[in-house]
Amino acid sequence: MELNVARETIQNNPVIQKIQKTLVSRFVKHLLKVLKKDRDTFEKIFDEFGVYFKEGIVREDPEKDKLAGLMLFYCSGEEKRLTFDEYLEKTPEKGKIYYLTGGDKKLLENSPHLELFRKKGIPVLLLPAPVDEFVVTHLHKYKDAELTLITREDAISDEEGKSEDKKEDDAFLVKMNQILKERVSDVRYSDRLVDSAYCVVSPKNGMSSSMEQMMRAMNQDFQPGKRILELNPENPLVKAVRDAVVSGEKGELAELMANQLLDNALLLDNQAPDANEMVERINKLLQSVALGRMD
Repeated sequence: MELNVARETIQNNPVIQKIQKTLVSRFVKHLLKVLKKDRDTFEKIFDEFGVYFKEGIVREDPEKDKLAGLMLFYCSGEEKRLTFDEYLEKTPEKGKIYYLTGGDKKLLENSPHLELFRKKGIPVLLLPAPVDEFVVTHLHKYKDAELTLITREDAISDEEGKSEDKKEDDAFLVKMNQILKERVSDVRYSDRLVDSAYCVVSPKNGMSSSMEQMMRAMNQDFQPGKRILELNPENPLVKAVRDAVVSGEKGELAELMANQLLDNALLLDNQAPDANEMVERINKLLQSVALGRMD
């Protein structure tokens, strides 16, 4: 006798669902034991099947909180990958898990956003894989620690680094905002940069640049939000551009320099400015240097 059973019938069967839930729960418990007892073996398992563990988190599996305990991430200042629990053991800020997404591992390791965290001795998880963005977005928290993207404007600030000179009505900032008003939501002095000249940050509830890139890949009509350009007032390059912009003597050159600062910051954030516009601008700046107009 021929027997045809639809796959949907099996999947929706309460008994099958209970068996599936039990199997997943036991398997996750087994993996947690392997993680504790044999790290090398677990890392091989994670390298081979980790993407499926992450899929379980994104699909809101009932075991997603336990699956989160199996995640391995690169971390600033660390040779080996860390779990969330290992991160919490190392960080001085127990209520937050800081992370950075986008690009490749080398780009993330050299991000200007890490400077203040290094200064404060706070580790940051580095998430180069696109799927990792969805993982942290679906988790929101791990145990009692909030997952915090460090490229957001409210992620961190250096209270000790604030000075009276960083005024929002500063003539330089006013002119920079006028020049870049079509490209950014704001230009301001930074409390997070230590050595670097510039960086771009997202608004408090804004998407990361890597998430925007994925959204754009899925929907060509998607319009990314404007970023905030932060400048380090102590950096020699920023001081030089400030003099050129505020003096008003450089004319078009000042606008070229302002726009190039922004494009440089976007590149460091793994965003691609308009290549034709940028090359044309760089050529004009090089021509000015060659003709001695920059002095």
